Amino acid sequence: MGRIGKDKSEIITCAMKIMSKKGLSSLRLSDVAESMEMKTPSLYNHFKGLEDLIRAVQLRTNELLYEYMAEASKDLKGKEAFKALCHAYRNFFKKHTGIYETMTIAIHATDKELLQATFKPVDLVTKILKSVKMDADFGVHIMRFIRCSLHGFVSLESKGNMILKTSADESFEVLVDMLIKGVWSKAKVTKKAKS
Repeated sequence: MGRIGKDKSEIITCAMKIMSKKGLSSLRLSDVAESMEMKTPSLYNHFKGLEDLIRAVQLRTNELLYEYMAEASKDLKGKEAFKALCHAYRNFFKKHTGIYETMTIAIHATDKELLQATFKPVDLVTKILKSVKMDADFGVHIMRFIRCSLHGFVSLESKGNMILKTSADESFEVLVDMLIKGVWSKAKVTKKAKS
């Protein structure tokens, strides 16, 4: 006999567990339903379909990343806070590789809820960089630079593409240090150019 009283949150958690083992591309509604001991059509009482379920996972993944980064950087300021956020990002990826994939899915401009969740981790970095005082347009370039650097590193690392004996941990420290030096020095140059 199947379980009763299943709610939306339980289903999302179940999908996340499956993705943690198999990845995003392997997620099927039938697998979620089987794991939840329910029939696949019953999932449509909570979600419009697979895409809607993945969106829910994407939403929760961004919330989890925010919690990771907020906890890591609390009571810290400036460069130390930035460094803590970078390490929290990498640690989050290592622990949640399967669901992290949802963060690379494009977000529709009308999805205000998901956009807000996505910007919460970004806002943590933005608050730290306020001390650098760069203009808004340049700040967008910097945020993209930071995200591409961190995402590129963790993605390559997870695929086993760091095959040399040199420590990946040490390489990540170098990357973070270079980000700090680059962001802070570039901002100073920008400010001088406008003065």
